[in-house]
Amino acid sequence: MQRFFFFLLLFSLTSTLVADPLEDMTFEEAQQVVNHILLDPYILDYCDCCDDAAGYLIEIKELSIEPAEFGHRPYRVRAKGVYLYQLSANGDDTFQLLETEQRGYDDIIWTNYTFTFDPSDRKAHPVGEVLGFRREGNCNPDAQFPGPDQISLDKINRDYQQWYKTEIGYPSSEMDLGSISANPNALAVAENELPRGIRFHGAFTNAVKWKESNGLHYVIVSEVLDPEADKNAMFVCHWLHQGRSTILLWSIRDFAKSGGRVQFDDRSLQLLDIDADQQLETCFFYSIREQDPTQNQLKLMLHDGAEKLALRGNLTPGNANFDPAFDNKPDLFRHFADFQWQRYLKEGEAAWFDEILFRNDQTVLVRQEYLFASGGYSYQLFTPDFTPSLSDPKQQELISLAEEVSLFPDESGLLIFSLPYIMYFDLRTGALSELMQVFPNSGGISGATWAADGVKCAFVVFNPEDYPLATRLFVLELNGAEVIQKEKYDIPVQYYAASVMVVSTVRFLDSNRIAYPVHADDFQSTKQEILMLE
Repeated sequence: MQRFFFFLLLFSLTSTLVADPLEDMTFEEAQQVVNHILLDPYILDYCDCCDDAAGYLIEIKELSIEPAEFGHRPYRVRAKGVYLYQLSANGDDTFQLLETEQRGYDDIIWTNYTFTFDPSDRKAHPVGEVLGFRREGNCNPDAQFPGPDQISLDKINRDYQQWYKTEIGYPSSEMDLGSISANPNALAVAENELPRGIRFHGAFTNAVKWKESNGLHYVIVSEVLDPEADKNAMFVCHWLHQGRSTILLWSIRDFAKSGGRVQFDDRSLQLLDIDADQQLETCFFYSIREQDPTQNQLKLMLHDGAEKLALRGNLTPGNANFDPAFDNKPDLFRHFADFQWQRYLKEGEAAWFDEILFRNDQTVLVRQEYLFASGGYSYQLFTPDFTPSLSDPKQQELISLAEEVSLFPDESGLLIFSLPYIMYFDLRTGALSELMQVFPNSGGISGATWAADGVKCAFVVFNPEDYPLATRLFVLELNGAEVIQKEKYDIPVQYYAASVMVVSTVRFLDSNRIAYPVHADDFQSTKQEILMLE
């Protein structure tokens, strides 16, 4: 498991050598720093030579070159951004979110104390070392960006999560198709990795863990096969690990007989905060397969804390019976369970991973990532009690099949890319409006990016047949459903082919400049270009 370690160099005289921070660079070196951080905008601000120094993970939003105040070289780079995470004070190598997520960062890029992503080993090293022009002034400059096992799942930054997944990647075991959860932050755990005090019945089958604010959570699946008794049993248990203590939150067991088998549905474990109480609920499917197929059963288990809410039925014809415990819960639990059940019957397997992208008093936006076949995303709008919020099936289909959905910075609406349509959904009124259309045979689109003013939005559309270039950048100035201004630029933004065309996302440096990735001359690496808007 990847972890975030900082190693301090100890000297025999029990003193620590602290190197001076170095800021000065040539103009060419400063340009290298700007281009490098534009491509990978996360840095670790850390003094590797200092005792008990806190480390910070920062997302860089803006970079500028200015005259240096110290050193022999004439320039330095200033960075502005947002603090995301801070190393916990007790030194247990885990990360926690700062109290104010949007706390601003404004400081100099120190060539020996600003740690940046190094693609050669996927770790963090001082930027001067990564770019090859400054190596002095460090103690033990080796660190790792925090992985999903170190950040509470209920507080993870989605942009950082996607960057980590793309640039560093999760260990292969975490993405194993045999995992009991498709959530990329529910990490697969081997039996010998379980903490002391965690117990289970029978033979270990699978387990995952994830982090929340109250500790590490473990769900374990095990089974007992008894051929002589002509039956088998499946067990599932959920443990909370806090410091040195372990607490059993819930456990279930079920049996099959007459040569049948109880089978946990791989990757069906969902982790969602359904009722917005800052605690994740768990939901999963399992089936009982009997020798007589007409007796096959499907069961959904939804847990709110230690409370079990079950939905049971036959696989054919798919009828379901709600557990009486649902009667004592808010309706949203029943609606959520019914939605999961109906979708399972339609798909024939739990081939998706759900994530709540946005929630307010009127709307819940859920993104479903499909994991098998061609993959891709689907979007669904619900009311807060998890009933569909759109009565018009055509509108729901447009949103469901959208390539991308982006939230307006003021949370007033959604920008929906359902090619060839670009639409606006008003979260206050529920109205859906068309903003513009692109060419009908457009083959892909990037995610949207917003300028700091919350008015300008940029996205890239892929279409090699109609455009002078394969990609076209659109910049919209929006006031809700009103397009105040529209600009378009033919620029060679990086793209690649997968099950669908994937187009890289651009970034606003300020309201007049956009950074966009392009393929380098060797077509094997990436470099950044800057576009000045008209």
